[in-house]
Amino acid sequence: MEKTTPKTANFPALNTLFTDSWDMFKGSILNLLILCIISIVIYVAIFIVGLLIALPLGAISIFSAIQSQQLTPAFFSSLGGLGIVIGVLMIVSVIISFAIQAASLLVVANYKDKPHAGQMLKKGFSFVLPLFLVSVVTGFIITGGYFLFIIPGILFQVALYFVMYEIVLNNKGVLTACRR
Repeated sequence: MEKTTPKTANFPALNTLFTDSWDMFKGSILNLLILCIISIVIYVAIFIVGLLIALPLGAISIFSAIQSQQLTPAFFSSLGGLGIVIGVLMIVSVIISFAIQAASLLVVANYKDKPHAGQMLKKGFSFVLPLFLVSVVTGFIITGGYFLFIIPGILFQVALYFVMYEIVLNNKGVLTACRR
């Protein structure tokens, strides 16, 4: 009978890892900086739009409460409008956040192809729903682990750390990425 030896992984030398990491950094830093600037501009624009809409609604609710000395339907309607505006802007911010995370991963993964930040951001929007779903699923799993005891929560958190990378880089589904 022939004796089989288990396969061992051949890891690259440490200097090779540093060299490759430095090349990846140099190849993707400009696009990552552009993505960072784009995200800052988008978030500032969302904040300004929020202020331009929220300030008048807040002023209407305050003046209607002061003027009538009681809580009127105008107060509640403007307050409800304010809540809707804040909710919509929060949803838009979450969508932008997931798209930029995916685009950043795509930029670094494809640094040799010299991708454009705009193209990667456009492609990143296709990962918004899977990334949202996987964040909900992993959030429930990790929280459940913490409810069981602290150690399972930590283990689940470590085990599920790279799920986002599986979805974006290997185009896996939510449950497939969690299992992997």
